[in-house]
Amino acid sequence: MIRYKGDIFAQLKEKGYSTHRLREEHIFGERQMQEFRKNGEFPHKALNKLCSILGGQPGDFLEYVDDEKE
Repeated sequence: MIRYKGDIFAQLKEKGYSTHRLREEHIFGERQMQEFRKNGEFPHKALNKLCSILGGQPGDFLEYVDDEKE
């Protein structure tokens, strides 16, 4: 299973992006923020924004974990 590494919101907050700001500036919609919270879907568009905002590569935010080890 591919999942997010760490707390995406904590990483965004370090860069000055609160959940309020993310909503207010239409950076991420409520649905995508819920997906971040439950480690759900990560469409390319959202991943592209994360890389841009946080200044990293997809591997900095995602990891593969064997389903059997979960």
